[in-house]
Amino acid sequence: MSIILGLDPGTTTLWYAFLQSRGRGEAHILDVGVIDTSGQSSQAQKFLALAEDMETLLDRYRPGCAGVERLFFSKNQTTGIAVAEARGVVCYLLARRGIPTIEYTPSELKRALCGNGRAPKIQMQRALMKILHLPELPTPDDAADALALAYVAGLSNRTGEGIA
Repeated sequence: MSIILGLDPGTTTLWYAFLQSRGRGEAHILDVGVIDTSGQSSQAQKFLALAEDMETLLDRYRPGCAGVERLFFSKNQTTGIAVAEARGVVCYLLARRGIPTIEYTPSELKRALCGNGRAPKIQMQRALMKILHLPELPTPDDAADALALAYVAGLSNRTGEGIA
């Protein structure tokens, strides 16, 4: 059994999900949560808090692979740059630990999970509810994205650490 991490970075929050594979497309949720850096005074302090909290999670769960949302466009350049910088912190930590990382755009993730790159968010949440045997839809959207990223990365991982 292996542990797979899904990460959905934002400007002041990073949603994460850790799944443990059970083989044959089955997975169990170990943890879903958020790292919130909104209380930090500067961008540098936000990145430091993000890195410290992420290191703690990586030490606790020791994932074999990770799925990270790829920034594919941004209508607001300032927001896009902040998200890209947060992604950089996380990708650096994963690379430093040698954790294989697969990146997905939202449409690639929806296509992999639902068979349709333009699937509405609710369709993705319903698919996760069924796949992961959840009693209710995973919410908020960012948590569902982190779960989807972990699940799809586990299916895609070529190191033998995945769900498949």
